[in-house]
Amino acid sequence: MATSQQVEAINSECSALQQAILADPGNIELQVIESDLRKEHTRLVKAEVDIRRQKAKVQWLKEGDIHSSFFHASLKARRQHSQIVSVCDSQGRRLTDSMEMKEEILSFYKNLLGTSNEVESIDPSVLSLGPRLTEEHKRILLLF
Repeated sequence: MATSQQVEAINSECSALQQAILADPGNIELQVIESDLRKEHTRLVKAEVDIRRQKAKVQWLKEGDIHSSFFHASLKARRQHSQIVSVCDSQGRRLTDSMEMKEEILSFYKNLLGTSNEVESIDPSVLSLGPRLTEEHKRILLLF
């Protein structure tokens, strides 16, 4: 008999026994039997909890491994997707060596920092379309 069924059976026995004790409160033998049934009930409930814990642990181990492998596969795919595998240099050559790519990227940004881009003149009609500062806002900004 499964543990939960045993617990239900003991609950039924206890109910019947408690009715008998109510009918004959001085019967020590019935009280001893009830005490033994309570101890058995406690033992079975603890066993049932242990079984459920073990089942949960087994399920977690199975599904945890599934989720871990999925998680690691996702990370691997993201790493591969985010990886730079080649760079074109200023002459249009494709570089695949990591040191060459590193040097080309550094060179590109160093050259970029040393240049200035000319800004085309601002079209006043575009400025008039957007929100404008009030005189109060201008005064507040001048305080900073």
